[in-house]
Amino acid sequence: MKHSDKLLKTEDMMLHVIGCVEQYSEERFIASLYTRNYNKKDILIAISDVRRCLTLVYGELLRLSKYELEFLDQWATKDNQRFSTAEKMFNRLRSSMAYLKRQYTKSTKITKGTPTHNPNLMPSVFFTSVLTYGDCPRDLFKIESYDDEIQTLFIEQRALFANILAGLHLCYNVIKVEKEIGNNLDECERRFDKQLNEITNLLQEYMGQFQSNDGGIILQKIKEVGKQAFVQQGWHKYGIDDMKRYAHYLLSHPNETTTNTTIPMKLPNSSQTIEDILILAQHFSDIRRENKKKASGKKILLFICWCGSKYENPERSFYDILVANYPGELSDWHNIIVTKNRIKDGFENEIASFSREADMLLKQIKETRKEAI
Repeated sequence: MKHSDKLLKTEDMMLHVIGCVEQYSEERFIASLYTRNYNKKDILIAISDVRRCLTLVYGELLRLSKYELEFLDQWATKDNQRFSTAEKMFNRLRSSMAYLKRQYTKSTKITKGTPTHNPNLMPSVFFTSVLTYGDCPRDLFKIESYDDEIQTLFIEQRALFANILAGLHLCYNVIKVEKEIGNNLDECERRFDKQLNEITNLLQEYMGQFQSNDGGIILQKIKEVGKQAFVQQGWHKYGIDDMKRYAHYLLSHPNETTTNTTIPMKLPNSSQTIEDILILAQHFSDIRRENKKKASGKKILLFICWCGSKYENPERSFYDILVANYPGELSDWHNIIVTKNRIKDGFENEIASFSREADMLLKQIKETRKEAI
């Protein structure tokens, strides 16, 4: 009878596979030798296969250890709609599961009566192999009585099964910890705010694309049930793209930033919060009024320095924020570089003066908004 090596990638199946691997013993290894007519050459090939797989499984275990930390530290993760957590973890055990399937198939006795018309009726090797929960005839002799090649195969395979078991336990622990975090509002909210802040920082170069963003499903759900309820309900159920759309929305709607996240978000190389930079960008014409149709390169450079950039090396992203949010006309980036190259001593004093005026204007705008509320 043919046997199937397919398995359902579920939490219950992971527990069953863990139990299968834990069954590995000297007695079951010896019993597995009698399910096929092995000769010395077959044993040597098996040793080579185990050593190759041991390298693959060990690398897999190292990657899993890193993935465990990343996965449990993220609020939104990849492929949430396509795979359950158990499926994701099984998919990261490719080398381990490939070896187990191959080994369990080889250590399953072949019998007659295969239901070829319905493959689903085939018994699973994860239930029938002598290396798992299957029947295991006892041998009169210990492993020491067998040839050196067989003893070597047992030692190598025992090490391989130990590494596979470590990977399975790590995967199952991820599933357990994920549930524990899901029951803890503070932990869910901390991860949501942390990831939102990280994504916002990474998106700074796309500021000009944010004007028409609607916030996506995350904004919609937060408006329906409130942030705290949504953050806990949505733990590991939404994708990175959903988080990006929400971050886009917050960047282009600074008035809503503080109500939806507990972190005052900052761009890289910035000493100001995103909210303050956007407010000043929108009211750029109200500071140091000029008798010019276009804002001068010098005024823009002062704004960039107020944001936190060094005037010797102005940050282009702060200029892009002005372009995306200031309704008036601005000098080209080339003019800013020309202005920077013409700077002589004393520009630090101009920056300090501009910063005082900017901070005063910012304070007035915020107070006006509070009074309006």
